[in-house]
Amino acid sequence: GGKKYQRRFNMFGNVSGIVLLVLAILLSSNEEPFWKKPPVFWAGTAMPPLIGASMALVVSSFIALPKPDRLSVIVETVYQNTSIPTAVAFATFSSAAAKKAAAIPVVYGLIQATLSVSVLVVGWKAGWSYAPEKERFRTIILNTYQPYESGDNNEKESQ
Repeated sequence: GGKKYQRRFNMFGNVSGIVLLVLAILLSSNEEPFWKKPPVFWAGTAMPPLIGASMALVVSSFIALPKPDRLSVIVETVYQNTSIPTAVAFATFSSAAAKKAAAIPVVYGLIQATLSVSVLVVGWKAGWSYAPEKERFRTIILNTYQPYESGDNNEKESQ
């Protein structure tokens, strides 16, 4: 049924995103590798996700969201689709300028991924997620602990 196609399209999207990220890393790091960028570049690129995560935590705590929901708000605030600006950089700028411009979404993607994973792992271990904090990491990654309300469209795997 629908879940089978949903998984396939999700996998296709993930693979496409990874391929675009690898291309962006390879192409943006030829002349001036992003890992050799000055500290101000890294700091400037890190500021939006760090400030966004902090504000998301403050606001979601202020309005008393449940702790698992606070984690979701933080991740949704920090996580941005870096594939779009990468594609725009390559489509808009000349070859040399595109390589320089592609470094920003690549670095932003690395920062947001690191920040999101860190927040989720710390939140999980602190008991802020639905996953049991005593469970092994591999088990947490391979399973879902999201609660379902009655009436949700939970198709059985066999359909």
